[in-house]
Amino acid sequence: MNNQKKISNWLGWLIACFPVAIALVAIGDQFPFSPFPMYSNIDSSADVLFVTNRKDEPLAISSLFDVGSAQAKKRFEKELLAAADTRDYEKATKEQVNLAAQSFLQQLWKDRKVKKTDAQELDGLRAHVITISLDANSKFQRTEQLLGEIVFKQ
Repeated sequence: MNNQKKISNWLGWLIACFPVAIALVAIGDQFPFSPFPMYSNIDSSADVLFVTNRKDEPLAISSLFDVGSAQAKKRFEKELLAAADTRDYEKATKEQVNLAAQSFLQQLWKDRKVKKTDAQELDGLRAHVITISLDANSKFQRTEQLLGEIVFKQ
């Protein structure tokens, strides 16, 4: 009787798992069923956006503005899309990038987490992007670009 119960439990699991296995085979390597689909096509470069004061001293944006670097980059790209119809700052004109950066920084300042931080502590904000890329000789290249800035009236 004990063996019969084990066999029926095993068959129950097999019957329950069989449709799932068939569905996964039929679906194939499709999101969200594929392992790590976001890593299937790795770019040869990566960008990091960061914010500084006007002396180019980096600010802790996660504690000051309650946003991380990745989210800040997405917010900048949203502003760039509105200004230049592209999210790629290399395809936009310098004026479009500057306009988008100013809009992004103004919104970041307006929505800041620490309201006690005011223009007396900071004379302005600058948005920078660092790009790390792999060249044809498999050597890493690091470039930094100032995207734009806002100045607080003193």
